[in-house]
Amino acid sequence: EMVSRYYLVAELQELRAGMKQRVEKAISVQRSKIQDFQKRLEESDGADEWRQKGEVLSMSMHAIKQGATEVTVPDWSNLDEETQEPAQLKVSLDPSKSAQENVELMFLRFKKLNRQREAVTPLIKQCEASLVELVEVLETLQTMPKASPDQAAAATRVLRSLECGLESRGIVKRRKASDTLSASLEKADAMLQAKSERKGRQVQPRGRGKAPEFMRFRSPSGLEVVAGRSSKQNDRVTWGIAKDRDVWFHARGIGGSHVVLIIPKCDDEEAFLRDHRDDVLFAAGVAAFYSKGRKDTKVDVSYTPRRHLRPPPARVRRPGMVMMTRERVVTVVPNDGSEARDN
Repeated sequence: EMVSRYYLVAELQELRAGMKQRVEKAISVQRSKIQDFQKRLEESDGADEWRQKGEVLSMSMHAIKQGATEVTVPDWSNLDEETQEPAQLKVSLDPSKSAQENVELMFLRFKKLNRQREAVTPLIKQCEASLVELVEVLETLQTMPKASPDQAAAATRVLRSLECGLESRGIVKRRKASDTLSASLEKADAMLQAKSERKGRQVQPRGRGKAPEFMRFRSPSGLEVVAGRSSKQNDRVTWGIAKDRDVWFHARGIGGSHVVLIIPKCDDEEAFLRDHRDDVLFAAGVAAFYSKGRKDTKVDVSYTPRRHLRPPPARVRRPGMVMMTRERVVTVVPNDGSEARDN
């Protein structure tokens, strides 16, 4: 058993080092993508200029001589304030094309650059969001305290979960299935289970499996809401049950339960939450009630996707403590959720 425990520590260190290397590479890739997309966005800034040239040229095609390399034509959209005379615009031409073909070429360039701008803008935002997340993950890996043999199994599961989340969204390249679902993950579960059995009790493997001791509710639209009853349960709700996309709730600035709204996989999580505002308010009400503010008429509740939570440094951490890197706040009436209890 002693050999197995220290094997898990060694494998955890190897996993952490490998993840750090992959995340650093992914950060470099995202930065290169952003640089390339921004360059293409700058190129697309000339789209309106090509449209203007096409429009001006189309009104003065009679002035274009066959074989000309450039022409100066009046721009009636740009008049002098005093004389009301149009500004003169010099336009380069393709001498091998007719006047009509040159005009069509201007508009083709405009459309191409305009499409490029529309395509690149959301890609930049996507890469920037991925970069922020990767930097946060790298900081977590760099500041992660050294795990003892007893902590190695749980820490391995946390890192594997983090790794799988990044892979599933394409932020880091997916490894071979045999590596991603390696034997160490099974060993980690086995070690946790064996340790619990020696103490005469069973534990629920970390994940979304049912754990009857938690408080469970159904939101107005039928989504699952899970709340902890103690600091230790709060840790299990936040770091075991919740996935990165799930929404975490806690009464702001006062003690209380960790509450998680379980949401399905979706392409646009922000849009999903907007469409399920009643579910958000319900979960916030539960967090308000199961807190020290339950007797207040209204309570401020912080909420954020689980991916924006981090454990505090080991030297100050206590069960149930978390740090938020992003926060939203909603003010709600405390709600015990008794009519929506699942257990």
